[in-house]
Amino acid sequence: MAITIGCGVMVLSSTLSLAGDAYPLTDKDCVKCHLQQVRDVDERGGLHKTEVGCLDCHEEHSPRGKNTIVSCSRCHEPAEHAHYSVKNCIACHYPHYPMEMDLARIDAVKPACVSCHPAPETDMNRYPGEHARMDCKECHPRHGESTACGECHDPHADGMAFEDCLMCHQPHRPAAIEFAGAPPAGLCSSCHPDAVQEITDRGGAHEQVGCVECHLQHPPSEADVIPECAMCHSPGESNHYGVGNCGACHYPHYPLEIDYKQIASVKPVCLSCHPEPGRQMKNSPSGHGALDCKQCHADHAQSSECMQCHEPHSAAMSTENCFMCHQPHSPAPVAYTEQVPNSFCVCCHDRPGVDLSRTPTAHRALACIYCHQKQHTNVVECRTCHGQPHASDLHAKYPDCLRCHQDPHALIR
Repeated sequence: MAITIGCGVMVLSSTLSLAGDAYPLTDKDCVKCHLQQVRDVDERGGLHKTEVGCLDCHEEHSPRGKNTIVSCSRCHEPAEHAHYSVKNCIACHYPHYPMEMDLARIDAVKPACVSCHPAPETDMNRYPGEHARMDCKECHPRHGESTACGECHDPHADGMAFEDCLMCHQPHRPAAIEFAGAPPAGLCSSCHPDAVQEITDRGGAHEQVGCVECHLQHPPSEADVIPECAMCHSPGESNHYGVGNCGACHYPHYPLEIDYKQIASVKPVCLSCHPEPGRQMKNSPSGHGALDCKQCHADHAQSSECMQCHEPHSAAMSTENCFMCHQPHSPAPVAYTEQVPNSFCVCCHDRPGVDLSRTPTAHRALACIYCHQKQHTNVVECRTCHGQPHASDLHAKYPDCLRCHQDPHALIR
């Protein structure tokens, strides 16, 4: 049983009878000559303190005894564990405090380490690199302790701690990057500065998405490095999301800056997101309807000037002036959207313009669209403005005002 000796050291009671001696020894006798060793076991011995007594390991005593220190395999049988089959246990373990190992005294500790820690060896064999060629003690000077990455490696960013490194790198397979957390973009930018800057400056809504929310894995992994767009943009949410081959138009780090030059025809894709222009071109067929969208929209959300393809009606006209009468996706039905000046009308209708400028009547002061309201070729009836200025029997006999007044642009009274 356990007893207390002198200063409070606890040892297990056992006995030793030396050959030819009249007096048998017990554990309590050891402390009389080996005080420091007994203290070491008591304070630092681990299982060697609680599971064995002095005489379990030291069966005999010099000068007569031969088994003064028994083999470690007496308790730690090689068949129980691969680590117990490693030779020269004392090179790492001092029996009175076996878990306090000074690895600096040993040339190479890796064979002993991997016998007890096979997983690191598996990682190093699968992903060979500089770490795999090092001996374990170069990173683990003491058992159970690791040096900080920054002692050998420059950090990717200021203020990085050991825990930050472990978000991407595992010490025994550092090149096989696997995310063990959610690294902030600041850490990603240390290796991918251009990508992070692009998405910060031009990413739109993607700027609000963390890098690892899209890049679930990192090379050398072959899966989930560049995810499917449908992971966020479900085809069920929009017809546009069901088009497929998103990368043909959109670069993920600046998705709204679209280069159509690489695509033979963008019209099906454009109409999936902008159906109204498609309806207009179908309902009002014209030469525009036969064009691919990129012929007028070289960049997304931008339009070419009308005069790049069409001669203007007058030299002073701008694209904005064209829109007063023509809508790009249905240009043939001329409909007035603003106050169109007479000078634009007379470009195509020169004779009425000359006649109207010469008439002495009040018609001379009217805008063309005053009588030709809303739609091209639309003509209001004279009575809209004039009512029935003559006797009713005269209007009944001559219902067509122009029988007498001939031409509204060159009106005869």
